[in-house]
Amino acid sequence: MLCKKQKTWEDPFYLQLHITDKCNLKCRHCYEETNRDSAENLLRSAEILNILEQFRNFINILHMKGKVYFTGGEPILNPMLYRYISKASSLNLCTMVLSNGTLIDQFRASELSKAGTRIVQISIDGLEETHDFIRGKGSFRKALKGLDCCQNAGINTIVMTTLNRKNMNELEGIIRLCIKHNIPRFSLGRLVPIGNGIELFEQVLTKNELLKIFKKIQHFKKKFRNSIHISIHDPLWLTYKGHKNSYGCSAGIRGICIIENGDIMPCRRLDMSIGNIRNNSFLEIWNSSCLKHFRTRDNYEGKCKNCKFLKKCGGCRAIAKAICGSEYGEDPQCFLRIRFQNKGGR
Repeated sequence: MLCKKQKTWEDPFYLQLHITDKCNLKCRHCYEETNRDSAENLLRSAEILNILEQFRNFINILHMKGKVYFTGGEPILNPMLYRYISKASSLNLCTMVLSNGTLIDQFRASELSKAGTRIVQISIDGLEETHDFIRGKGSFRKALKGLDCCQNAGINTIVMTTLNRKNMNELEGIIRLCIKHNIPRFSLGRLVPIGNGIELFEQVLTKNELLKIFKKIQHFKKKFRNSIHISIHDPLWLTYKGHKNSYGCSAGIRGICIIENGDIMPCRRLDMSIGNIRNNSFLEIWNSSCLKHFRTRDNYEGKCKNCKFLKKCGGCRAIAKAICGSEYGEDPQCFLRIRFQNKGGR
């Protein structure tokens, strides 16, 4: 029942909407740059409410369901968060809050629930010592408290871990921690060294390390299948597991991001602006040459260009740009060609 229920969360087209540039933490791997924009340049409340309406109209044109990820910065720091969630819910959009969890107490969790929050995702980037090294002393226990408060308020919760060398051997411990706190879903993503994350460049996984982790995750999915749903949307993982309906990297296909100054990005971890919501509509961006290139994948470079998995995978565009310098470059962490060559494939 758990997997069937949560599968519907993965189906809609998503909007990752950054509603503040403020944060109470200074995480070492954060893709945000502190105080990048002046207050005068940030989206106003009325603009954000209008963006939600624009997004609803856009997904209606696409004949798709929609979901909104409210994030920042730390979204809890924006007092208008509950109003935005309520507005999105009234537009029949699935609502999700991406938070570091440290500011969520029982009152705020209750307010999130009342506003119509469907899901709260909180980051846990290792066991206590590792997590606190990355996110700041004391943040681990505060994040766990935030998770417990959301659970008590009846909100679906997800723990998200950003994979890197420092936490790669702690995954089973994190999973067991999630089970102990009754978290129904655990998700993982790769470290993309942009913004403050450049500080952890040496912690970026090699392709062999990533393959070893994927093998472990495959084992954990079986080992803990009756206790927690382990979810990965990474294009390499989907191809590695042979998902028949995989579209690979979501850039230009299943989602879009608007940051706090209105700039539009194909993905928040893909550090490039392709317009601004104050000047460009969702449809204009959707029909832009940049997103069309991501959809057709006809101008990809390096090993990705001639890979037989190009259409189903495409590699991670954010990793390609962050490490190789081009959003159309090859995914430097891809192990698929070597793996399938050893099996007699192309």
